[in-house]
Amino acid sequence: MTQYWFARRRAEDIGKPAFKGRFYPMVWQGWAVVGVFLGAMALGVLLLFESARLGAGLVMSLIPFIMLTAFGAGVIMLATVSKGDPDHTVAQYRAGEVGKGREHV
Repeated sequence: MTQYWFARRRAEDIGKPAFKGRFYPMVWQGWAVVGVFLGAMALGVLLLFESARLGAGLVMSLIPFIMLTAFGAGVIMLATVSKGDPDHTVAQYRAGEVGKGREHV
């Protein structure tokens, strides 16, 4: 049994490849992945401002922000591809139409 963390946001996205459709978190693990993405971006912004304040050049200030944002984006993309249900929507899960306890074979 696989527990999905994400499902399609809209019914018209069903059948599209994972990277072309919209996914929405359903359980706390999915929200945690979103939190990692936002936290990485926030840390990147803090490092950007701090390195700019210390007198680093623009490029040197942008490097940590770009690296942390790319890391966060990679985490969220990997999670949606590996833990996303491409065949059902969040509304179907909430209505109880798909599997018990958000688990699907």
